Amino acid sequence: MYFLNPSAFWGLFVLLIPILVHLFSLRRVKKVYFSNTLFLRTVEQQQKAKSNIKKFLILLSRLLALSFIVLAFAQPTLLASKEAKQTSKALYLDNSFSMQQKSAVGESLMGLALTAINNSFLSPQKQESSIFNNEGIVRGSRRMDINYASSNLKNGLSKLRTHEGFNSVNVYSDFQVSALGELASLALDTSINYKFIKLEVRNNPNLYVDSVYLANPIGVFKENELIVSVGNGGLEDVKERLIKILKDGQQLASYTQDLAAGGVMNLSVNISSNEDVFGSYEVVLDDGAVVFDNSFYFEILPLGKNRVVELGSTKTSYFQRVFANEQLFDYQWYGLDNVSSEALNKSDLIILNGLSSIPDWLINQLENLNKKVLLIPGETSNLEGYQRLLGVRLERLNNEVKNSLSTETLKLPYFEGVFNADNDRVSMPSVNVRYKINGFYETLLETNANEAFFVKSGNKPYYFFASDLVDSVTNFHKHSLFVPVMYRLSQRNSSTDLYYRFSTSLIKVRADSVSSNDLVELHGRQVYIPSYRFVGEDLILELPETLTDPGTYKVVVGTDTISSIALNHPKAESLLEAYTADELRAGLADRGNVEVESIDSSKILSQVQSEGNDRTALWKYALVLALIFVILETLLLRFAK
Repeated sequence: MYFLNPSAFWGLFVLLIPILVHLFSLRRVKKVYFSNTLFLRTVEQQQKAKSNIKKFLILLSRLLALSFIVLAFAQPTLLASKEAKQTSKALYLDNSFSMQQKSAVGESLMGLALTAINNSFLSPQKQESSIFNNEGIVRGSRRMDINYASSNLKNGLSKLRTHEGFNSVNVYSDFQVSALGELASLALDTSINYKFIKLEVRNNPNLYVDSVYLANPIGVFKENELIVSVGNGGLEDVKERLIKILKDGQQLASYTQDLAAGGVMNLSVNISSNEDVFGSYEVVLDDGAVVFDNSFYFEILPLGKNRVVELGSTKTSYFQRVFANEQLFDYQWYGLDNVSSEALNKSDLIILNGLSSIPDWLINQLENLNKKVLLIPGETSNLEGYQRLLGVRLERLNNEVKNSLSTETLKLPYFEGVFNADNDRVSMPSVNVRYKINGFYETLLETNANEAFFVKSGNKPYYFFASDLVDSVTNFHKHSLFVPVMYRLSQRNSSTDLYYRFSTSLIKVRADSVSSNDLVELHGRQVYIPSYRFVGEDLILELPETLTDPGTYKVVVGTDTISSIALNHPKAESLLEAYTADELRAGLADRGNVEVESIDSSKILSQVQSEGNDRTALWKYALVLALIFVILETLLLRFAK
């Protein structure tokens, strides 16, 4: 026998009430004067003994009546003999977000699994059994509640290997493909017998945001677009669903879209004419089947000044002019004898202009920094250092012919958004190409004679002009084309990401002029303290495991807010494709300790019903006994003398 509601036994404290009433219900003695009480003493003693017995019986009836009422509320249940056996079975509930999917009866998979677990497996003989979800063992309650977590089944199953005390486990899940990965790589304890209970679902659609990005870097380009890539990770087509894009809580754009199952589409917002593009954004999806990913957050932040360092033998006026805008650039010129490692480390673009040779110490430092570097050789430069940095072979030419740069190269992706669509009639600068490049590189500008002029090293962020920038060789440095090319080149290697996922291990935030001794906090709906470290002018954050609520968080160092980051659930959670029972059996056929059962909502409910039929509820008998003792008390009060 066990009790479905053992907390009702707290009601036994009510038994103190009749006991206290009994103890304090003594009547005051009333004096009656008689001339002779000799004959009354025997009668008094006999009446007093009868009264005490009556009061005791009444008290006992009241106590038993109240006791059986409390017992009825505790719902005593008698187990069938087959249930009364001890078991060492554990229960595992996959509580990932994909369990929000609807079953055939319209209830979530999580709700159905909880129904089965809470009603079928939590008998007193099994209450010592371990109960797990993706976050680990569940303690402190015999009943499990809905608690979704951004963690996957594969990681959760691996944690079972660290626990003892059971030799079999029932696993309730939809067995999402993105959560399990390849079945052959699934780590299972060979000493445990697994029963995978595959919860069958109806075909559900699920809109999610695949990615958000800007077509071009913010700041210096004429045109730009915000691209929002939306996917359908479900198994059913989406029809006429509303998608809204909000900026700082105000609607920026809205769309009504259809999307096939498994499809991805791009939505674009023209932001080139909107000067105030910086702020907090949210994409809101009208999707009722799986709701955890209906909001997606991202930030467009000001990038600050681009830091440009030029190293050369003499200052060049054309670089000074092109980077003269102090709102966009922090330009500094140094000679090789006075440049500091700190200046190089803080820079976004390093220009080596006309150096007769590149010393080994500078080559080593540049390779360690992995910064953007523009190399412009002089007429008599030693090419060894240039070749070493670029990873190509340079051959000096004796070419005296100038050719115009081709307009076709302006259509390359590198210059997308920089120029107007029609560049065929643009007057292009002329150049006398002095160096032939042999090796792995990408051509960004070339002449009409197919001579590479401006190239990028194939596997490094290093750029090269195939001639020195002097008037006798080229007019490129005086042409209007020079400005947008330099602006494009000066953009940072990797601007701040618009958003992050909780699966991101480390987040880098630029932290200029802050003290490394100050405490770093993330301020959102709650305040979190992440693990962090300062590396140069960057702050490296490691998200705490307790941070699971998507949204926008302010990065606060001491009392200063230095940046914002937008956090979202991993994309894999939104992909609802799941293994079928047959695929599980085939993929785990070589595992002798794994059994697979397919179960739908009707089967779960019928199992719960049958489990209930194997038990005998005793609360009705307790209620009848309570009623009997109430009647007995009434009879004692009415007829007993």
